[in-house]
Amino acid sequence: MSTLEFIPLDEDGFSVLRSWFSDEELQKRLEYPTRLWFDYVCNKANVYAWLINEGDFPVGHLQVDIQTDGTAYIGFYVNPELRKQGYGRRILNALITRSEVSTVRKFIAMAEVDNLASQRCLQSAGFLLEGPPDAEGFLSLVHDPQQMKVV
Repeated sequence: MSTLEFIPLDEDGFSVLRSWFSDEELQKRLEYPTRLWFDYVCNKANVYAWLINEGDFPVGHLQVDIQTDGTAYIGFYVNPELRKQGYGRRILNALITRSEVSTVRKFIAMAEVDNLASQRCLQSAGFLLEGPPDAEGFLSLVHDPQQMKVV
């Protein structure tokens, strides 16, 4: 198993992410990456977006939005061809080694109630369910980086 490389999102990575949206499950769960979103993640302070590679092969995407209080909201997805192979958990575990998130006090990820794969992935990386679903049907999964253990 080789190391995951976090590559800051650029035009090439943006094209790769868009190509993954031919997948029905991804279309169901997330909005198509627009130019407006791309400009936001590339130019907003304390927002990070990476294409995650293993070797030369793109395996996933991760976005982190860090708030002034040290809370970070994360969004991630795995290359649809590579689901259920542990990449999501590996990406989340690798996140804690990033200098960009060294000041984060709490990570929060949202998953739809019926998105069991994302819930399981997040829980396998140490995220804990916090409360009932919100009004839109999303569960909040929270992680304290001081307690995060690389598996």
